[in-house]
Amino acid sequence: MKKPELPPKLWDSRDYNPFRVIHHKELWEKLVELNKEYPYWDKFKYEVKNLEIEASKSWSIIKNLTSFFGKKVKLGNDPLFSFKYIVTDNTQQLLHQFDMNLTGNTQTHIAAEDKNSLLVNALMEEAIASSRIDGADTTRRVAKDMLLAQRKPVTVSEKMIYNNYAALKRIDDIAHQPLTPELLLELHKLITAGTLDDATQEGAYRTASHINIIYPTTGEILFVTPASKYIAEAIVELCHFANTDEGEFTHPIVRASVLHFLIGYIHPFANGNGRVARAIFNWCLLNRGYWLAQYMPVSRLIEKSHTQYYMAFLHTELDGNDLTYFINYQCKELATAYAELKQYVQQKADNKKELVTLVKHNNINNRQLQILHMAMKNGAKAITIKEVQTAFDVFYETARTDLLGLVDKKFLYMKKKGKAFTFLRAEEVKVI
Repeated sequence: MKKPELPPKLWDSRDYNPFRVIHHKELWEKLVELNKEYPYWDKFKYEVKNLEIEASKSWSIIKNLTSFFGKKVKLGNDPLFSFKYIVTDNTQQLLHQFDMNLTGNTQTHIAAEDKNSLLVNALMEEAIASSRIDGADTTRRVAKDMLLAQRKPVTVSEKMIYNNYAALKRIDDIAHQPLTPELLLELHKLITAGTLDDATQEGAYRTASHINIIYPTTGEILFVTPASKYIAEAIVELCHFANTDEGEFTHPIVRASVLHFLIGYIHPFANGNGRVARAIFNWCLLNRGYWLAQYMPVSRLIEKSHTQYYMAFLHTELDGNDLTYFINYQCKELATAYAELKQYVQQKADNKKELVTLVKHNNINNRQLQILHMAMKNGAKAITIKEVQTAFDVFYETARTDLLGLVDKKFLYMKKKGKAFTFLRAEEVKVI
């Protein structure tokens, strides 16, 4: 990944009046169409190369209109923390879809008996992916087995994932609380516990004046953080923005995206900023009533598109703190996460139908159906009582009873491993 080309200097309106283009129908329609996608300069200049005016003038038109019609986000009075954005047509459409589908009263398409297991799975996936983005070096399968078995983490990478999972569950508990600097520090301490070389940095603002943000695979310096002397005041202002609806309306998902960016930009901690930023994105969505979002591990998609993720940060920073790029990126990933959730829920429903046919007349409950499907997917890998307890967020005795019931009906068989019992799929039960 290479650092993007810097946009050109904007034309002075005394030399060129950008509003004259409104009277040029063909040119204006082309710029309006481009603005729906809001490409960065390196793509924009190729899209407009055949227009009647040079690319830098077309760019000035778009940028001047953004400044004129856009919204401002300011953390205090320092220009360093002054940002702007517009909500493009494409993003506006996505926001409408989110309003229709992600608020609490639309969860009815998830069966009530499936909500616990779906939520646990989503939080695990989010914890694993968010940690891997920040450098956790372990496979998804090993990490998930650790969380399901409630095994204590051994490596630093496992601790990162274990901590992140705990932080996401904590966010679910504090979703209705306002964001405060103290709460942000608490989350950082929870996320970084036992993973930093200097334990005094856990739950504390960084002391280094500046930090160079380096692209992990190339070592290239992408961004230099604001000085540490600004952190405390900027975080107070950030929390005010997170909690307050005064002034211009900010759509909650736009607000969540801006908070995500600002924590990365301010970079208040020596380590763990990305995990904190993504956790606060989730907090904001839950705080504003988008409850279905907790079932959507967006970080799994960010991990797959990490180059575009870094570019969304860089485009914003290099183009005069224009947050539009990052907001657009976040909304696209959230839309994909919602589509994947719908597909996953449908798949689980289809699997359940197949299992119901398989075990009809055997009087087993919905959770046992899901346990049986887990056993079928695992193949030769055994299931433990603790794994079932974690996966379905139930008491140990409930998990044990469910498993023993499946043994009694000969869908599973029990095997002792050390002092504990494990459970495997019976050979005569077909794999789905």
